[in-house]
Amino acid sequence: MVVIYVFQFSLCIFIFEFDIKSQITTAEYLIPDIGTGFARFITGIMMHVCMNLEIKQGMEKMKYALNHSWKFD
Repeated sequence: MVVIYVFQFSLCIFIFEFDIKSQITTAEYLIPDIGTGFARFITGIMMHVCMNLEIKQGMEKMKYALNHSWKFD
């Protein structure tokens, strides 16, 4: 869990730093450097892994509601 928070915090710092640099230098979109890209990739993977259980539970609840619609009248 600590690893996830570290990656998400580092991603926030990289994005904030990237936004500050892009606003100062030019109004055009700049391609992020390797650190920002890597942090986004790792954080996305970790978020995906953490959300799998919650998505599965939501899908099971929706399936239950569809199969037992008479209970929700």
